[in-house]
Amino acid sequence: MLPNISLDTDRYKEILDGARNMIVSQYPEWTDFNYHDPGITMLEMFSWIKESQQYYIDQIGEENRKKFLKLLGVQPRAKVPARAEVQLIAGDDFDVLKGTKFYAGETCFEADERIYILKNDISRCVSFEEEEARIVNRWQLNLGGKLKILPFGREPQVNNCFYLGFDEALPKNIALRAQVDVFDDYKVKRTPIVDFQAFYPLAKMVVEVNTKKGWQPVTLISDESNGFLCSGSINIFIDLDMEPSMIEELEAYYLRLRLTRNDYDVPPVIQSISFNSIAVRQRDTQSEVMDLPLAGDGKYRAATELSISGMSQIYLKASSGYHLVPKVIKNIDYENNCAVFEIDVNLFYDEAEGVRLVNSTSSFANSSVAGYGTGLPLQEIDIHNKNIEYESFEIMTEDTEVADCYLSWVKVSDFSTSTPEDRHYVFDSAAGILKFGDCKKGMAPEGTILIIGYVRTLGIGGNVKQNTINRIGQEDIPEIKVINKANAVGGEDEETLDDCFKRARRMLKKPRSAVTYADYENYVLQTPGLMIESCKVIPANLIRKQGHVAADMKISIVVKPFYPERAETISDAYVRNIKSYLDNFRLLGTSIELIAPEYVGVTVYADITVKPHYQNAQTLIEEAVKYFFFGYKDQFGAEVIYSELYGIIDRLDCVSYVADLSMEAKGNGISRTKEGNIVLPANGVVLLSDTQFMFSVEH
Repeated sequence: MLPNISLDTDRYKEILDGARNMIVSQYPEWTDFNYHDPGITMLEMFSWIKESQQYYIDQIGEENRKKFLKLLGVQPRAKVPARAEVQLIAGDDFDVLKGTKFYAGETCFEADERIYILKNDISRCVSFEEEEARIVNRWQLNLGGKLKILPFGREPQVNNCFYLGFDEALPKNIALRAQVDVFDDYKVKRTPIVDFQAFYPLAKMVVEVNTKKGWQPVTLISDESNGFLCSGSINIFIDLDMEPSMIEELEAYYLRLRLTRNDYDVPPVIQSISFNSIAVRQRDTQSEVMDLPLAGDGKYRAATELSISGMSQIYLKASSGYHLVPKVIKNIDYENNCAVFEIDVNLFYDEAEGVRLVNSTSSFANSSVAGYGTGLPLQEIDIHNKNIEYESFEIMTEDTEVADCYLSWVKVSDFSTSTPEDRHYVFDSAAGILKFGDCKKGMAPEGTILIIGYVRTLGIGGNVKQNTINRIGQEDIPEIKVINKANAVGGEDEETLDDCFKRARRMLKKPRSAVTYADYENYVLQTPGLMIESCKVIPANLIRKQGHVAADMKISIVVKPFYPERAETISDAYVRNIKSYLDNFRLLGTSIELIAPEYVGVTVYADITVKPHYQNAQTLIEEAVKYFFFGYKDQFGAEVIYSELYGIIDRLDCVSYVADLSMEAKGNGISRTKEGNIVLPANGVVLLSDTQFMFSVEH
């Protein structure tokens, strides 16, 4: 640990008294210590100066604190835009481009990606429970409340099917997106999945459509729900001609979702599903940058809202910089709903590497100049806006030696690693200030400074309430109904330095490798995508007592997943995910063994005499016994204390006395003590199987 040195320890009076006391030894002839003496006045002045110097020397500035955080690998978080799901109801199919603007009052949201909206959403959902059809109709789907659809039944099996019906055939050769809201309000919460690539899915399904050749699979582009395991989007691509089919005497064009792998811990429950839902974020893009490879025909396509409605410029990328193309022909391809930019291929430089497309709103295009560089060190430019998204901000500067040529600059957190030749800049989004280097660390710009990436966001101010995003574009379009059925969430302001230090302290306290038994247990409970009720590492000596082979470098962990019914084994998907996650933290040479719980059923026999006038005595006693065993539900290898159970029953107001009490346990590896206690095996979990009571009333 670095010492916490305080340099501001002496107060003004202490400094003055110390200097005054030294006068006798240094200059005995000085005997007048009164305030009117000029020498005392000088001592007072120097004491004040010394106190001021100590104070300022002891201070740690903001830049020093940021560098300290950088040494820890931590940076203050930038402003984060809020996100929401918006549902559209339209009279005709239409294409929503990336960047299409939606409004909640004056607060702007933008579509995250390009989505095709259907005029007819899902008309019915059909699932089966023990060969009995469960049908949810259009009215129920559009009511707005949370449904309870079991797509593959209460006990999912491979090849179980879930049908989504439509009034018309879905369009071909267009990516379609369905948003699924899955029930997750269990007493044990599912750990969120962060890395979908590393997660081994508990379930898989295929999407099929009915054709003239029967049911045929279509392309499942992505499934963020992981087979309805959690809420997310499902993206599909249909390249087949759909034919209507009859399901439970209901004719429609059906999508069939068939289960091909089943390792569910709980049966999935769908609360809502729609193909007319769009993911939006609270952003207002004023200028966007797109870097594209060279095209031999000189034609470039862009399918964003701003590329069609905004003003565009194209730059040719070369080693010397970005050269502005003087003439660009812009056309709108209405069939594919995109903008086509055409430039003269004869303008290509031999060293041209690509093109840069900059799209801006008409209002921002006239004010995209941030300022003018002077070539002097430590330049700062005020952007006059503190609501700018940090990640999207980007600039170029004019090359003063080459006409219509601009130079790209790199955004950095500070200039500590910059050299005089590096075109680096620091953007302080919280203050809305653009900073450049001192010519020793970071080059100083000259000429015009252009902003080419500029997105406004309100951070926490974008967390609007449900039913407030109700408009697409600046003008209200009666043919299109827009609604957000849930609150916008996730919007955050810039993280302050104090909050960042608190996060850094939490990070440092959190172990990064599994060393102790508690570390392994915590990491098992944190395994992404799983619902684990409890777990415990079993020491090697207890493993040997149970007759198993124990290795010194083997960590044996008993894991109790959250299953509706107790399971004697751990599913293969659970084992894979837990071991894969622990591989990130276990020590080298350590192997992991996962053990399923041994469920021990206990039957309680009792002969109890109860007091008169207690009509609910039996209920009170049974509840007390259940509560006693409930306390053992997450304890592995516990010892069930006979005397505690006896005392709990005997202390009830309705009980006169307990004539007889015994416990009978069934399971492997059980032992008993002379006091009548039941000792479970190391991986054992006790369950109350049954109670058999005899009651008599006291006279």
